[in-house]
Amino acid sequence: LIFAAFAAGAMVLAGCTKTEVTKVSESRAIGFDNFVSNSVKAIDETKDLTKFYVYGGYAGNWDVFSGDEVYYSNDAWTYDDTRYWKDEITTYNFAAYSNDNKAVSGATVALDGTDNKHLVITNYEISDNGNNDLVYAYATGESQQASANVDFTFYHILSKVVFDITADASLNGITLEFSDMTLKKVNTKATFTGADLSGNQFAANCWVGDGSTKTEITSFTAGEGYTDLVITGSSADEQFRTAPKFMIPQTVPTEDGSKFELSFSISVSGDKAAEYNISTTTPYAFSIELPAPTGNAWIPGYSYIYTAKFNIFNFNDELEPITFSVTTVNSWGTPDINTGLGSTDIGTGVTE
Repeated sequence: LIFAAFAAGAMVLAGCTKTEVTKVSESRAIGFDNFVSNSVKAIDETKDLTKFYVYGGYAGNWDVFSGDEVYYSNDAWTYDDTRYWKDEITTYNFAAYSNDNKAVSGATVALDGTDNKHLVITNYEISDNGNNDLVYAYATGESQQASANVDFTFYHILSKVVFDITADASLNGITLEFSDMTLKKVNTKATFTGADLSGNQFAANCWVGDGSTKTEITSFTAGEGYTDLVITGSSADEQFRTAPKFMIPQTVPTEDGSKFELSFSISVSGDKAAEYNISTTTPYAFSIELPAPTGNAWIPGYSYIYTAKFNIFNFNDELEPITFSVTTVNSWGTPDINTGLGSTDIGTGVTE
């Protein structure tokens, strides 16, 4: 989890919102500490969380903070127009998010309006080809008297999807260069209602969408520790994992024809290719229906690792296809744990 402390101050002028009070000690200001620890991918270190946006207040004044930017500067969290606690005992609710250190665009963000404990992010849409990690936190019933610090615990509320591409020994002496990688048929727009924390992540039912907005996700790049989307031989250091894509949590289709698809092209090079009658001049096109994870859904805060292991037979349509599997990792901050496994055929490539 990512922790950010929302440090307590003391008095604010009753009945006023978003107003700096004069002649009040700065020790009474609502401020932010610089504690960020125990963090996880992709906003995965203290230095990675640099901005978040805060909403909240107290009964009758729920807009003391209304999307105000809090930013890390000079070794401390700060914001503009200092606000102060009303008194020592009045309870406040706060909620915050960070869209990869940016405000969301095109969505409406507000407290829920019922108990004002949680945010509703209406019509959030995946942007930048799924490269933005969205984290969310809330703190309720807080007061200056109850604690010197009001702590935010940020949770990942999207699902993370990565692709591991490996090769077996039959491809030693052959280089595979991947291009035009595209994830198809995924839902990319929904509304988040942050009221249902389940264990160490938010429940899937926090996201509601009609599934009508589906977009192709493109611009895949190599993940951390890898230089490009190329395999040269079968050793582990010659294979790659893609950089993560952050997706709307959603039901994963299981019926043929409606499943999510991953397509890509592979250009082959190397003298050994001629031995297997593999083209080194025309790229091979692949389109794969992805298997569903356990539970047939991408869950908030879970990572899904889709693994394809290629061999020489995938470039010869007279030989057997291989298997594509998906591994579910529960909680991004823990070691990889296999909690679900499904598979589908990669099949053989078609020269373009």
